[in-house]
Amino acid sequence: MMRSTWLVKLVLALSVLAAAPPLRAQQDKNEDPGVRAPRGLLPSRLNYQNNEFSLLDFDVVQKELNLTDDQKSKVNELCSAFQKAARPDPVANPGPPPEREAILKALKESAARGEQFARENKPELLALLNDEQKTRVTQIMLQAQGRAVYTRPEVQERLEFTTEQKQKLAAIQEEYTKKSQEQFAAVRQPGANREEFTKTRKELLDNWNRACQDVLTPEQKDKLETMKGKAFDLSLLQVTPFQRPRAN
Repeated sequence: MMRSTWLVKLVLALSVLAAAPPLRAQQDKNEDPGVRAPRGLLPSRLNYQNNEFSLLDFDVVQKELNLTDDQKSKVNELCSAFQKAARPDPVANPGPPPEREAILKALKESAARGEQFARENKPELLALLNDEQKTRVTQIMLQAQGRAVYTRPEVQERLEFTTEQKQKLAAIQEEYTKKSQEQFAAVRQPGANREEFTKTRKELLDNWNRACQDVLTPEQKDKLETMKGKAFDLSLLQVTPFQRPRAN
């Protein structure tokens, strides 16, 4: 398993970038069933918030949807194909800049391949689910998207956002994205206080979410909560690039 200092720093730095699809890699014989280590590849961030292939790749989500064995087999086949399409190309002897640019390039390219695969194969994936399962997958995705849900075109359409609301949300997104990038840049500096970062990070995210919510009318807020459905334990999806939960 890759655990070098440069990788730890890079994963932290990339946390403010657009999420790339996850990797499905061969399991090391010395690891427990919940750990996977990419072989000669750079691990990318999970993108289950915006992608049915990544979300349905979680055993806990399959269990929530009560997939049959036949459904699981077909879903896993498509998810594996997605993971293969979205896998970043190997980067030889990665190091500090300018070599790191090659890593960033590989991640962006892999994300683009994953998005293309998802667009082309999503109808086939959803055709494997019944109407109730499709609804539940959408609900979990909306919950997982957090504050990003407010800028999703399909959500804005269903909630009938006005042009003014869309503009306000875009401005909030730009403002807090900049603040987020500044936070991560600061914590990477020598002597940075990680405890203080954790505290200020939470405050920033809370304020960000609150600012987005304040743009909505009470009716829109109620409708959004209805769209999200029954609460799902999102902590089951919070994993590192090297780990992912497995169903009991």
